[in-house]
Amino acid sequence: MKTKKTLNKSRYNFKFGKTYSKTKRPNKKEFNFLSSIKCNKARLILSSITIMLMVAILATGVHYFNNRFLVVYADGEAIGYVTDQQKYKEYVNVLETAGPTSCDAMLLKEDALPKAMTAEPSSMSMLAMNVAPQTKSAVKSTNEGDISSKEKGKTQYEITTALKLQTVWKKPETVPELTIGALLKSVEIQVNAAVILIDGKQVASLPTEKEANEIVDIIVKGYTTARGGTQIVDYSIKEDVKIEYMPVVANTVMKKIDALNLLSTGYTQRKYHIVKRGDSLWSIGNDNGMTVKEVRSCNPDLKSAVLMLGQKIAVEPIVPFINVQTKEQLTTFEYVPYKTVYQNDSSLYTWQTKTLTEGVRGKNEVVYDIVRENGSEVAREQVSSKVVSEPVTEVVAKGTKIPKAQGTGSFIWPVDGGGTITCKFGWTGRRYHYGLDIGTARNTNIFAADSGVVTTSTYHYLYGYYIIIDHGNGYSTLYAHNNKLLVKVGTKVSQGDVIAKSGNTGNSTGPHLHLEIRKNGKRYNPLNYYK
Repeated sequence: MKTKKTLNKSRYNFKFGKTYSKTKRPNKKEFNFLSSIKCNKARLILSSITIMLMVAILATGVHYFNNRFLVVYADGEAIGYVTDQQKYKEYVNVLETAGPTSCDAMLLKEDALPKAMTAEPSSMSMLAMNVAPQTKSAVKSTNEGDISSKEKGKTQYEITTALKLQTVWKKPETVPELTIGALLKSVEIQVNAAVILIDGKQVASLPTEKEANEIVDIIVKGYTTARGGTQIVDYSIKEDVKIEYMPVVANTVMKKIDALNLLSTGYTQRKYHIVKRGDSLWSIGNDNGMTVKEVRSCNPDLKSAVLMLGQKIAVEPIVPFINVQTKEQLTTFEYVPYKTVYQNDSSLYTWQTKTLTEGVRGKNEVVYDIVRENGSEVAREQVSSKVVSEPVTEVVAKGTKIPKAQGTGSFIWPVDGGGTITCKFGWTGRRYHYGLDIGTARNTNIFAADSGVVTTSTYHYLYGYYIIIDHGNGYSTLYAHNNKLLVKVGTKVSQGDVIAKSGNTGNSTGPHLHLEIRKNGKRYNPLNYYK
């Protein structure tokens, strides 16, 4: 039985409608080529799979890093976050290289990293702080002789705040993205500074010992400059003042002017009140819990209680940390008053005097020791006195003559130099004139026409300054329109005494004397009494 032979389809090609025959087997060369194609295809597939896996891993890594945040802690308190650790390292590098002064400047422009942030820390800090080692200086002090300091070879600074990073996978909502400014404000930097110690207490810190000594020198010099003819004999600082280099917090290092204000007044910036409308010393003091006396003590240059708009009034007392006591010597001349002695003179009336010998003050050279504290005198002692010239006694003649109260019955012309009659007694057109007007220059002597007692010496809107003298015999005389009255009511005068100075007061058109002569109260024509 013939076995049915199975056809190998891989070795035959079949096509509908055609006669099929057995295909030709490939030779060895053709077989190797086909095998190479199959092998390279497998490698290509494997490479593609590898690339796809790498892309997937890279994408996963990018997603991983894009969602990672680094929270920065300063002494355990979160102050911000960064997405790039390199940026955090740059910020820290700024602190470690630029120095505190550069950091202070960067607070004004937070994200500006200085070009010099990669410099060597020691050289950069010396440049930024400008704190080169200083040579020893001295300021005179009674307590210590010299105010000296410990010299340091190099300026050093140190970040004392503990910084820490913590990774989180979600953007923090409670803290902002960290800036250089936020980091600077959150860390504490210690520097070696020149510290002014007063009675062992740290009061002010400055970058250099030179500046610290200069400030003390300025304060001392302000009170040890001779003033008002005095000579400085000695001075001392009441407190124990020293200057030493020591570590301090960088932001406590002061500017020179602030340290000077603090040491000399007790404040870096003293509080003032600006005067506005309606202000007074009382209201300013009341608003600040002070009395008027306390306000004045805060403003020693204030001479008047009248204030000007915009004027600055200090409302904090000066309480200096450094008090300078000076011992000064003042040489001055003092005048000794002269004595006055009186001698009776019967040729003068009782109200008259006459200087016979002019008095002259004596002169002494006096030396004082004066103690001042911060320029204010607290003690004065006279140490010597030398007579330069003796005083000369003044001798004065004093009148004893008593005037007659009774008139003579005759009258002298009352105007010195005569004058000119400008208006007579009687009718002058529309009105009756009851006296005699004598024109004369202003301040001409007016005499008492006769002896008597002054009964009136005052001002009247018509007569101006006028005088009435009672002559005791029924007669009286009136002298009007004077510029100045020289006698008072009750004064006894003699005929010819100067009683006034002529003028133009009251109802008057020019300087003149209006003279009236009255008898028993009735006015008569004065010209009838002059021949």
